[in-house]
Amino acid sequence: MQDLEAEKMNAAKEAAKAVRSGMTIGIGSGSTVNHFIRALGGERVKEEGGLSVTCVVSSSQSRRLAEENGLRVIEDIPEKLDIDFDGADEADLKGNLIKGGVAAPSPGRR
Repeated sequence: MQDLEAEKMNAAKEAAKAVRSGMTIGIGSGSTVNHFIRALGGERVKEEGGLSVTCVVSSSQSRRLAEENGLRVIEDIPEKLDIDFDGADEADLKGNLIKGGVAAPSPGRR
């Protein structure tokens, strides 16, 4: 199990490297996304200082963690996101993804 968490953390840190200042990003929910939020906000935003991103979140849990890690979260969904980050529980050979967790309430259901 520890190996899986380490893989999730590594994937999240690599994903956080794709974010550039000025981007509007979507943030999903789940354990891998939690690592992503910490890597982006807790590490990149605080360390780089000038990195400024706007986030749209899919759950109240992601909102809370993002705000705790210094990320700016907005309510209104923009017409276009620069990039979106979420985890998936399964993928097939065609690239179809299955997101299994349904425990995260939507931002409006705090």
